[in-house]
Amino acid sequence: MEDNGYWELPGGGLDFPETPEEGLRREIKEETGLTTIDIAKQPSYVLIGNNMKGIRSINLVYEVKLKDLNLTSSDECVKLKFIAPEEIDTINAFRNVKELATLMSK
Repeated sequence: MEDNGYWELPGGGLDFPETPEEGLRREIKEETGLTTIDIAKQPSYVLIGNNMKGIRSINLVYEVKLKDLNLTSSDECVKLKFIAPEEIDTINAFRNVKELATLMSK
């Protein structure tokens, strides 16, 4: 959960000249403390829409394999937890998180 009380997916923008894979590994480590051991070659989901500020955004959601599931909070995340798609209506979540949960429930 971010400091504004909304839940978000791990990830973020790329630092030049990172590849999407390098950026995803870095962001997962920074935000959750988890070590990524494998990333799918192609995204599983592409989410396009407006963020809370009305700015168009795109999320590429990749399947990853992790070394373990021992989440560690960071300065970027107030709380961390795993939720099932059917639990999405019980939390305050960004549009992309809700959209992904809906897609995964189908």
